[in-house]
This record gives sequence, C-alpha cells and structure tokens, in this order.
Amino acid sequence: MSDTVYYTGSCYSCNPECESCSKMNLTKLVAKYRKPCEKIIGDCRWYSKHFDCCKKFLPLETEYGICYSFNSLHTTPSHIMKMNKSTGPGKLWMKAFEDVRLFFHAPEDVPFINTAPDQRADIMLGDSFNISIKVIEISNADEIKNLDVEKRGCKFPWENEGLLVHKHYSYSTCVVQCHAENHIKLCNCTHHLMPYYSKIMKNFWSPDPKNFLFPQFRLSYFNNIN
Repeated sequence: MSDTVYYTGSCYSCNPECESCSKMNLTKLVAKYRKPCEKIIGDCRWYSKHFDCCKKFLPLETEYGICYSFNSLHTTPSHIMKMNKSTGPGKLWMKAFEDVRLFFHAPEDVPFINTAPDQRADIMLGDSFNISIKVIEISNADEIKNLDVEKRGCKFPWENEGLLVHKHYSYSTCVVQCHAENHIKLCNCTHHLMPYYSKIMKNFWSPDPKNFLFPQFRLSYFNNIN
C-alpha cells in the first residue's frame, strides 16, 4: 500500500503477481491515505506576517502525486510572493505537522524523481531546518535567441511548443515529459501519480482498467527508465 500511495520511482511490492490489482481504484486510494494541505503545514509567515498556508501553497501535480507549491508558475491561480531591493530578502517561516520532503526550485520548475539531493530535504517531525538561498542573475546576449534550440541547448520562457505535461518549459518539466512519453511508448500508460492533464493521455488513453496499473510483465522496462 505504501509503495503505491507514496510512489517515488520504485515499487518493490509490485513485483509479485496481483490478481486483485486490476480492480483497485488507485486514485481513490491515494486520496484516502494522503493528507490535505491543512493537515501537513500551518503557522505560515512571510516577512513575519501570518498568512493562510493553503491559500499560497497550492496543489501541483508531479511525479510524486500532489505536492503543495509556493510561488509556482504551474499552479492556478498563481500566487507569486515577491521580494526586491525595496522589500529586502524574503523570509518564509512555516510549521510541518508531519514528516515532509521539501524541494527548492525556480517558479518554472517542478519537483521530479531525478531532483538533485542538494535541491531537496527530508524534514522529520520535531526537526528545525533553515534554508538560505542565494540568487545569481544571468543575462543572455540578444543574439542568442536567433540560434536554433538544438544549438543553444535550452528554450526561452515563451518557447513552449511541444509541452504536453506541464504549462511552462524548464529542465525538470522536460524530464517529466520524457518520463511520461517513455512510459506510454513502453506500456501504453503512465504510472498512477504522473500528471495527466495533457494531450498525451488524450491521444493514448484506453478505458481498460489495467491501464491504471503497471502491467506485471513490463516492470523491467520501468526499472530501465528510472
């Protein structure tokens, strides 16, 4: 059950044959056992001013399932908390009621399975954890935008063609889409926590209940992907 509800890239308990698996509603299982925002975090402050955590930490679909994201371009509505020379460095304080995993990333990025270890932290209940972030501004010469994407090896924010899983381009959203496309190519489905408000699922979706699950004889392919 834990491997299924809190899937993080490996499902060791999925290896044995499971006769009842095709009858399981994984969406309901995840909704039943995962806690909502208000039961995970509280007592949030920005510049020492209290605010309703769950009005700023909004649901974001990720490879881990629903995460609650602050200052993300991918959430709706997008609540961007700003800091500048006038306001000074931003200070965010919050309290967790459960063990949590934190991800630190740019507004256009998303948490994903291949996130570097220095960009995430596992915080146990009762622990105190401080994160300091230093911003380094990078500017590009105007001529770079005239280069083909293949030559420059990256995209500008307005170049969102071909994005099918998330709204905005970034390295992390590109990797998530690669994962989703390979899942579909190999198994004609993605795992149950993968975001699917995309054109991918519309093009490949089949009502067969087995498509909600990892077909047992194809598990080796997923190990290769991960």
